[in-house]
Amino acid sequence: MISRFRHTHPGVALDLTEATTSQQLAALDEDRIDAGIVVLPLEPEVGLHIAQRRLLKSRMVAVLSADHPLAVAPGRSVPLAALAREPWILFPPTEGPGLYATIVNACVAAGFAPHVVQRATQMDTIIGLVAANLGVGLVPEALASTDMASVKFRRLTGPGTPVPYEVALVWRRKDPNPTVAALVDSCTGQEV
Repeated sequence: MISRFRHTHPGVALDLTEATTSQQLAALDEDRIDAGIVVLPLEPEVGLHIAQRRLLKSRMVAVLSADHPLAVAPGRSVPLAALAREPWILFPPTEGPGLYATIVNACVAAGFAPHVVQRATQMDTIIGLVAANLGVGLVPEALASTDMASVKFRRLTGPGTPVPYEVALVWRRKDPNPTVAALVDSCTGQEV
């Protein structure tokens, strides 16, 4: 999406900055950014002034240290309930409240509340902390293709699954900026 937009709009300067969903929504509210790419779902009140276009619909997978018993067991999947007694590495509820709630609700549907021992705002940090044997976590399925000897990724099965992972382009609903409109138009039909 971004490379295509840059190609079709070479005169537009895109300043890409990594930020959490909450940080991007605050920056939109304060007119510090024109658009963002965030993890869904958003809090209901956000929808009053923020428009969104879904770009990706996927699911979360478990990330386990390579020597974890569930990682060395036969098969490519684990029941979510099997992670009930594990220490968890999870997003802070303040930085990605929708994704946090999605994960916690999935765990509750599987019969447990996750015992969070460490919080991390970035997926690669969660993977690194799992690799250091600090706990287990959930990350988007697309990261399962990451070639890392220190962790294993497993599909989730059973109650509470699949755990959805969705990403969207967001912008101010009444923004008259034609560049924002062009960016939104460039995303039409681009959901993965």
